[in-house]
Amino acid sequence: MVSRERNVAVGGRARDRGNLRSGRTARSKDLILQAALATMTEVGVRKMTIEAVAATAGVAKTTIYRWWRSKGLLVLDAFDHGFAVLESAKSPDTGSLKGDLSELMRQVIESRGSVAERLGPQIIAEAQSDQELAAAIYSRIIAPYRILHQSIFEAAAARGEISRSFDTELLFDALYGAYFHRLLLHHGKIDTAFFESLVDLLATGATGLHVVSEPRRTNRR
Repeated sequence: MVSRERNVAVGGRARDRGNLRSGRTARSKDLILQAALATMTEVGVRKMTIEAVAATAGVAKTTIYRWWRSKGLLVLDAFDHGFAVLESAKSPDTGSLKGDLSELMRQVIESRGSVAERLGPQIIAEAQSDQELAAAIYSRIIAPYRILHQSIFEAAAARGEISRSFDTELLFDALYGAYFHRLLLHHGKIDTAFFESLVDLLATGATGLHVVSEPRRTNRR
């Protein structure tokens, strides 16, 4: 009986120590992510260093590398920790393909001028020379975002607006590709008129492809 009670007590203390370590780890990670976001907001993603983040968070550089293999992965985690991109995303249901695409772009318009919009292109630029970061961006943000909004195209197909075989991946690329092209290269305005024209062009094209023309009738004598 005594031995059993002793084992229970020892096990309880071990769990307490484990919970304490887990809590400390969570707090340390949170401090690092906050420090990383603050640093890249201040100096930019390219100039952010692990040394600067470690100093701001009050941890050793080795502690950061224990949890993040590279600067790129830390940057992505800090960005997601700060802005929770997917958590705030909602799939619209306006009753039409054009309305749904317009709603998606309205969400983009609302983020114009924000810290998130300023840092996003910098992270994309970093990913051009960091394949691991590029893969993480796609698997953790882009792919889930596309899956979340797949219901838009399923609903459009059910309403008969587009064919079920329509290349929705290409439509999504065109929708966001046009926005990021202007955002990254600064070659044109990114305003409400731009988004309205873009949505009108893509929605008209997508639904127009599904219009089946009546066969021409020939007069027989």
